[in-house]
Amino acid sequence: MTRTGILAACLVGALLFCTAFAAAETTAGTLGFGIVPGGHIPNDTGLVTGPAGQAAIWLRPASLPVYGDIEVGVRRTSSEGLAEQANIQTAGGYAGAGLYLPVLPFANLRVGGRVGYGTTTLEQGASSVSQGALGWSVLGGVDVPLFGQFALTIQGGVNAHVNTYVAYEAALGVIWSPGQVIERTPRERAPRERREPEPTPEPLVAETPEEAPPDDEAAAFVEPQLVMTQIVEDTSEDLHLLNAGFATVFPVFYRYYVDNPIGAATLRNDTRRDINDIKVLVNIPQFMDLPQQQALPKTSLSSGEEMKIDLSVLFTDRLLAVTEGTRVAAAIDISFESRGVDETITVNTILDVANRNAMTWDDTRKAASFVTAKDPAVLTFAKQVAATVRTGGRSVVNTNLRTGMAMLEAMNLHGIRYVIDPTTPYTELSDNAQAIDFLQFPTQTFT
Repeated sequence: MTRTGILAACLVGALLFCTAFAAAETTAGTLGFGIVPGGHIPNDTGLVTGPAGQAAIWLRPASLPVYGDIEVGVRRTSSEGLAEQANIQTAGGYAGAGLYLPVLPFANLRVGGRVGYGTTTLEQGASSVSQGALGWSVLGGVDVPLFGQFALTIQGGVNAHVNTYVAYEAALGVIWSPGQVIERTPRERAPRERREPEPTPEPLVAETPEEAPPDDEAAAFVEPQLVMTQIVEDTSEDLHLLNAGFATVFPVFYRYYVDNPIGAATLRNDTRRDINDIKVLVNIPQFMDLPQQQALPKTSLSSGEEMKIDLSVLFTDRLLAVTEGTRVAAAIDISFESRGVDETITVNTILDVANRNAMTWDDTRKAASFVTAKDPAVLTFAKQVAATVRTGGRSVVNTNLRTGMAMLEAMNLHGIRYVIDPTTPYTELSDNAQAIDFLQFPTQTFT
């Protein structure tokens, strides 16, 4: 076989081998392969500098600073001291291992060695002689990311064969890393209880614009603070999730959560390079139809930078079916690109859900959520009282005032009285902004 055929066969074989590895699913780490042409200088005065080329694959474990590789290469030189010029070509395959260290934010260092077997062919005039022998090499290199999954590699070292010569090599090439396959843990979902459907009250939807509160009332109002019930963290990957958690959710305010967060978290880049294309999704399967992607201040973090984010969700009205406080499974999924590799973190946690009659008194206006003006029982009661007032003859008293008086008297005749709950008295709970009180919907009071 000619030297051109040997070189082509070696390169094609290496590419097929690398493609098979790249197509196989692995959780071991990052797989990369590339073509690295260069030159070598024999340590022999009778030989001249010649070309060299190799195709190689690298496999780097996700959690260790080491790598393993396989190389198929061809090296060629010629003689100067012989009466008739001779060409020497060596083709072979080698395997090795070494250290892989991210020494700089923009570069990674590789240092290792290889051993293998090669066939050396001596071509002199019309004759050629081939002989196989063991070979070895020691090399070091620097990998510099270019774009996406490609990196530039610069490497040099010493190689030798038992039956030929020792040579010094330098090479420049390109490595392609198809990406790291992250082993994902199946998400645990809380079992859904099957229960008979029951009528659920609908929080009031204002039909007229709400009047702005007086200046002194607006000044006295303080935005409710998130009090997270459980904090979770994940520092296993390049992007760290810190101080992540959710506050207790109150079903009656499920529409309020459309525009207001239920939790918070911090993301921090502890690597020496930028992390890009950050995406965060929150999923609470029991009360959401789909995971919700979070609005982030930015999608990239430089080395050592951190970012605080709010966690928001779009609940379904299934939340209003919670009659007793419960805890449900929640998941935070974070995807990002680091070192040209797409990675994903999944953190499972717990969300506390209060019963649908619960609320806190950090803002007294929250009590308006329990006003269900469209509830059938409320509508029937109100219409009957209003009709009685309108058909009751003329009066010098304003109709609206008479209607209000009639409503109060109708509730009195129905035996509706305000009774202080000894376990949760308003006079005590109203002074504690985080204490949970129990309020009834009108339909619960009527029945």
